[in-house]
Amino acid sequence: GDTGEVIAKKLNETLAIKGNLTATAAVTDKNLRVDNENGQLIVKMAKSLTDLTNATFGSDNSNTTIGGNGVTITPKGGDASNTVSLTDKGLNNGNNQVTNVSTGLKDRDGNNVTLANASGDVLNNAVNVGDLKDSVNNLTNATTGGFGLTDEKGNDVKADLGKTVTVQGDGSVRTTVVEVEKDGKKEKVLEVGLTNNVTVGNDKEPGTITVKGENGKDGVSISGKDGIGIKGENGQDAVSINGKDGDGTVAVKGKDGKTGVALNGKDGTIGINGKDGSNGSITVAQGEKGLDGNDGANGKTKTRIVYEKPNGDKEEVATLNDGLNFVGNDGKVIAKKLNKTLAIKGNLSTAVKDVTANNLRVDNVGDELIINMAKALTDLTSATFTNKDGNKSVVDGNGLTITPTKGGNIVSLTTSGLDNGGNKVINVAAGDVNANSTDAVNGSQLYAVSEVANKGWNIQTNGNDTTNVKPGDTVNFVNGKNIEINNDGTNVTVGLAKDVDLGKDGSIKAGDTIMNNEGVKVGDNVSLTKDGLKAGNVTISATTGINAGDKQITNVASGLGGKKLSEAKGDTLTNAANIGDLQTAVSSVTDASQGGGFGLADDKGQEVKQNLGKTIPVKGDGKNIITVVKGGALTVNLNKDVDLGKDGSVTTGNTKVSDKGVSFADSLVNLTSNGLDNGGNKVTNVKAGDVNANSTDAVNGSQLYATNQNVTNVQNEVAKGWNIEAGTVDGGKVFNASKTKVAMGDTVGVKAGKNIEITQDGSNIAIATSANPTFETVTTESVKVGKGDNTVAIETVTDKHGSALKVSGADGKSETRINNVADGKADNDAVNVRQLRGVAQNVANIDNRVSKLDKRVRGIGANAAAASSLPQVYIPGKSMVALAGGAYSGASAVAVGYSRASDNGKVILKVNGTANSAGHYSGGVGVGYQW
Repeated sequence: GDTGEVIAKKLNETLAIKGNLTATAAVTDKNLRVDNENGQLIVKMAKSLTDLTNATFGSDNSNTTIGGNGVTITPKGGDASNTVSLTDKGLNNGNNQVTNVSTGLKDRDGNNVTLANASGDVLNNAVNVGDLKDSVNNLTNATTGGFGLTDEKGNDVKADLGKTVTVQGDGSVRTTVVEVEKDGKKEKVLEVGLTNNVTVGNDKEPGTITVKGENGKDGVSISGKDGIGIKGENGQDAVSINGKDGDGTVAVKGKDGKTGVALNGKDGTIGINGKDGSNGSITVAQGEKGLDGNDGANGKTKTRIVYEKPNGDKEEVATLNDGLNFVGNDGKVIAKKLNKTLAIKGNLSTAVKDVTANNLRVDNVGDELIINMAKALTDLTSATFTNKDGNKSVVDGNGLTITPTKGGNIVSLTTSGLDNGGNKVINVAAGDVNANSTDAVNGSQLYAVSEVANKGWNIQTNGNDTTNVKPGDTVNFVNGKNIEINNDGTNVTVGLAKDVDLGKDGSIKAGDTIMNNEGVKVGDNVSLTKDGLKAGNVTISATTGINAGDKQITNVASGLGGKKLSEAKGDTLTNAANIGDLQTAVSSVTDASQGGGFGLADDKGQEVKQNLGKTIPVKGDGKNIITVVKGGALTVNLNKDVDLGKDGSVTTGNTKVSDKGVSFADSLVNLTSNGLDNGGNKVTNVKAGDVNANSTDAVNGSQLYATNQNVTNVQNEVAKGWNIEAGTVDGGKVFNASKTKVAMGDTVGVKAGKNIEITQDGSNIAIATSANPTFETVTTESVKVGKGDNTVAIETVTDKHGSALKVSGADGKSETRINNVADGKADNDAVNVRQLRGVAQNVANIDNRVSKLDKRVRGIGANAAAASSLPQVYIPGKSMVALAGGAYSGASAVAVGYSRASDNGKVILKVNGTANSAGHYSGGVGVGYQW
């Protein structure tokens, strides 16, 4: 070969010419040729390689494979998920960072654009960490983004996202962060209200809190002296806990008033009454003996806790001193207490880690556990057999090894064949000699082969003339261009040179992949040239960077490299950001738990924070402060009717409004319930009051002056006298009408006509229609019946339904009654109140039933919430009395529970009782056994 080393072969011996490619790999003969040049066989490779499926190039860190699907770069000894590939589907960056990425906020001409003005192709550009950081900063900074609150005057206060704006009262108004439940979830809100204090009882006189039941009797009461009591439907105690002055008992009573569950503090007993009052009890009695008995190892009895059921059956409670007995083939008994360890050991050292359980099985045979071993052993690494002379035979995964004890060579039979330890393999029959034979041959067969081998052999290349190679002759293999030939002993390896130079016109073809002087081309869509890489619409250029061609860049490592966005600097700012970085950036801005979002604070500095996109409710106190959202603004207003209580007041400047009235600093003027004390001052700027018989308005100076003038004018006119003449109004009739002068002192007579009655009372003349007038016809738009407050107006009206009769009060607007109406019968008859009341009563009955059902259901929900909140004992041998409260949709409940764990922790007894604000109660008892 090229090294000049000679391989000598006798006739009939084989010269192996090998490459390192496995025999089963796909191969092609279209790129290699053997030429006979000057007595040398030159193996040459084509400049343009074809019919290849792929080519792999290696370095110390990775392998690069070019195939029909594109280019793949695989790290050596690393995570396969970090493999980088470029195909017609785009770039998979193998969870690696895309570094040194220019800002994506540039247009095609390289001009910078802002994120707000980005449009067109710019929207598809990849951004780097710096772009992401600038965008987040612009969003979170109060100057360019953040969030703010505005008062009614338009003044605003702004803060960075993630910071808090404090909403502070002025002493009369308080702001408090409270937690409320909305849609089944708890959230914090900012409540705005007036300050107040609530005190129940004091140190000397304990206060009492009472929740009334549905029947008006106490439902739940908490008293500093008497403890806690929960009344049932009949007003009797359902659940009671007696305090300091009681007897130290906890009792849950049934519906009949009898105690269902009782824990007696004085005598230390527990009683459980069933549905019919039969008693279940827990006592101490002589039970079955334990491992040690009552008096030690020889004891025969043991004192145990015995639970007796109402039917008389008894169950004993075991303890940790009880246990189990174990026995092996020798019949010796091993006694072990509960929670003690029984060691089951073999003689195999614990240092041996390579063990298997696949050949052993434990069977339950006649109440005995029998350990059986498989007849066909599997999952073993080796087995050693020793005969009486000490010779050892070891069978393992490699084969059989025989080691004699008294000298001699080791004999082994492995997958590589038989190593006979230098011993002859004798009495070997002649093996078959054919192309498929794997038989051993004996000496006589080898002799015959030797005779044939000495005749030499022929060599031929590419169909040229043959040359005989005699035993002892040398065949020299010479490298062609891009070919390396080496031999290792008798093995000749023909391969490609490490650095292949195919010349300017050379190329390599692997499937659809062609590599030539212009670069690498994969199919019609992928190419790698000196200008960069192109895969479909995806391009990677040293001058313009990466254009993803509207494709995803997948499996991109975080551009932040485990850092926070705020900590990014230097080269990190030009790294590409992945979706995870974007989510992290958005979360840091929007998620209150990560320092983003926005917040409000009350007078005390307590904060309530919320994610962006969510709402922090700003609530009034439900009494004097209300909040209203209108026109995109939140307005905090005083209620229309402000109630500051008996001791409350409002002061503005020198004016003070309190329970006593209105007063002014440094002034005698005050307005109280007794009226106005004007302090000797004028009442100025008084509006003209109404002047009529019923008016109580104050009149001002101008009204009094006008009255004086009118009196003077009347006196002047009286002296002139006056004229009287009968006239008509709205179609009326007069007879013999003429104007007549009436001087002061003259008498004017008034006569009554038909249906007219005239009554004179001194100087007063009353003209009225007769009480029983008689008319042939009367035409009027409306009729009023009655007098004074009892007047009823009847008129016809027209609406979209046609003409109708309208009955109303005297003003034509107020409602009035039509009484003495008979029961309606026909479909278009009017109904009276009696009929309507019957319908209303039926509706009310249904409403009452629904209301009661609603109260019961809400009470049940509160009972369930209270009972489920009771903690339970979990330490063996301990007891617990627990108290819990619950609420559901306006209903409340209190739960009392007792639980006890046995000394070994396996048996747990639990009793609980509840009562709610609707006056209903529930109780339950349970016993559990755990193992």
